[in-house]
Amino acid sequence: MTRYLLRVLRQEPHERARWVWGEVELAPSATVLDALERLRERGGDSLGLAYRAACRHGACGECSVQVNGRGVLSCMTTLGSVCSGHQRVEVQPLAGLPVLRDLVVDRSRFFTALREVRPWLARAADVTPESTPASELPMTPEQLHTMQGADACILCGICASACPVTTARGAFAGPAAMLKLYGRLRDPRDEDPRGRLALAHGPLGAYRCRGALECTASCPRGLDPAQAIASLRIARGAGER
Repeated sequence: MTRYLLRVLRQEPHERARWVWGEVELAPSATVLDALERLRERGGDSLGLAYRAACRHGACGECSVQVNGRGVLSCMTTLGSVCSGHQRVEVQPLAGLPVLRDLVVDRSRFFTALREVRPWLARAADVTPESTPASELPMTPEQLHTMQGADACILCGICASACPVTTARGAFAGPAAMLKLYGRLRDPRDEDPRGRLALAHGPLGAYRCRGALECTASCPRGLDPAQAIASLRIARGAGER
């Protein structure tokens, strides 16, 4: 067991943020989420500490926070992996997003941008998310691979938080939205390539990216949104598939 010193940023609505401190004794294999739960159980300055968590195995993206200045999934990040030569762990909400309370941020803008690129499968003239095909639409492993992992994105918002353009007044739909858009453009089942390209080359599309590459560096799933954005810039039509 190791003693860790947690420094957590807390903020109530309409109040200034403040740092609170607390010690927890856990194994290095314990996660940051484990530490937050232990800290809240202790009460004191951490009484009622607010944070999000759900699946606990890196599939839902709800528990995303900043740990020692880097966006991570708290349920998958061990204390031992974030402490190099010391046992101090600093936890704060994702940067660039409005804070609702403590570590809980408002991701409304993130999901609005996602909806605007229509990440659902478009069939013929019907491009609503309620569209359902009459039969299964199988894909080969090779076709799935060309989507560059768009199907594996869990919408945690870490890439959007790390992106300097996305966080600057919403001037860019964001890396996650672009990755999903590229996935649909490469999806042989999708029947709206012209609409996909219009979104990709639109005012909030791929050309808004400034190539900081922070999205790829920060992705907890090891995906490459930056490459997807670069591919969207040069995409020309259905023949690109």
